[in-house]
Amino acid sequence: AGTVNSPQILLLSGIGPKSHLEDLGIKLVQDLQVGKNLQDHFTFLGNSFATKPLHPEAKEPLLVFDDLYEYLTRRTGQFSKMRLANVVAFISTNEENYAEDYPDIEYHHIYFPANDTMTLKHVLVMFNMESELGEELLRLNTEKDLMIMFPLLLRPKSRGQLLLRSTNPFDSPRIFPGYLKHKDDVKTVLGAIRFTQRFIKTSAMKRHEPEMLRVKYRVCSRFTFDSDEYWECAMRQVGTTCYHVTGTCKMGPAGDLEAVVDPSLRVRGVRGLRVADASIMPYVVSGNTNAATIMIGEKAADLIKADHLGPSGHHEL
Repeated sequence: AGTVNSPQILLLSGIGPKSHLEDLGIKLVQDLQVGKNLQDHFTFLGNSFATKPLHPEAKEPLLVFDDLYEYLTRRTGQFSKMRLANVVAFISTNEENYAEDYPDIEYHHIYFPANDTMTLKHVLVMFNMESELGEELLRLNTEKDLMIMFPLLLRPKSRGQLLLRSTNPFDSPRIFPGYLKHKDDVKTVLGAIRFTQRFIKTSAMKRHEPEMLRVKYRVCSRFTFDSDEYWECAMRQVGTTCYHVTGTCKMGPAGDLEAVVDPSLRVRGVRGLRVADASIMPYVVSGNTNAATIMIGEKAADLIKADHLGPSGHHEL
């Protein structure tokens, strides 16, 4: 049922931390760490810069409807592209061991040509970013191109948790993502910001006259712009999810006290019950979770067939 709903179903069924279930008056079936170990790819939207327009004539915002018509009739134009994934990059912020360490940051990019304010407004609403950052982005976009170069924290050390709100299955559970609880996560995102600053100073970028956004977050006013403290404060204001939540029904060996399912995806202590989705990941994968989740489903099918049909996949006559 997914990283949110699988633990919710288990908890409502009496499978989960004893103390949490007792608080809600749910009869305990199996005392397991359901809802713990929540991980996500935290992303920071404040890592943005403006450039001089690539095209001399600024685009009228309402022309977005012409782009939409072109896509609907001919499947070409701006809407035939996926702005979020046209350019993807992976980097390691580990400067001490850069050559040997595998990436800890993935970059997504969203590009807005000058005066594309209508599209920008929709993106800001989608990310719930109608704040000081949104105001500054809209102000600059009236005259300049914008690039939101947002880093995804691929290997977070912070952990969150999921709890039931009530015993009503239609009540959404309470999610505590735990972003940036571990100081190393702050350090890694800060490394991604510093990488962006070096990137826009390269010879290839200089001709576009890039400049980092100087957003005046009210709660960060006591910090000097571009100090480490300023950026950590900004992360906590406009950091958000990339919808890669995993880990709430952790898979692990017999000795792992946090494990909810065994290596065959069977819920510990419960017969005939498996979990097969992103919630079983002990650690979130270092990239988008979709392909890995499909693989988990495929592997679950193989495990179930092997249990019922034997290694050959056929009933014996």
